[in-house]
Amino acid sequence: MENQGSGSAAGPSIGRDGPTRPTTAGEHTPKVVPPMDAVGILQALATLIREQSIGEMRSTKALQSVVHRDGRFDGRKVSHYLWEYRGEMILARVFDIETTGSFELVFELEIRDRVCEIARRYLTVPGGWDASDHAMREEFLEEDFERITRRIFLDQD
Repeated sequence: MENQGSGSAAGPSIGRDGPTRPTTAGEHTPKVVPPMDAVGILQALATLIREQSIGEMRSTKALQSVVHRDGRFDGRKVSHYLWEYRGEMILARVFDIETTGSFELVFELEIRDRVCEIARRYLTVPGGWDASDHAMREEFLEEDFERITRRIFLDQD
């Protein structure tokens, strides 16, 4: 037997036109809920994959631009390098989580493990890029300062 929308006050009923919901007057009006068919699910999945692919392409182009212009990060000029990297990612409209996650790719192999450890700590944290940026500066700024001091001292001889 088919329910024509005369459901009980306990909740919505199922009518010929789909589920119904109570109105303010206590009557039921039909509310059509589109069925999730295989085609709709596949279209949604295709859209998601396409958007993800576009985001990855933007991230890749930004990474290539930074490495082409500044080379791979070797621990020197950390503030400048982080500023350049972040600027490229903003121009490419890359999300913070992708920015933090792909940052390890621009580092020299010798320091990549240290960078990966820092990036993993802040990868899923809201505002992860800002926290990761701060941690990178702390990690490499002292080494950079010592390197500059040694170079200045040796140049005075």
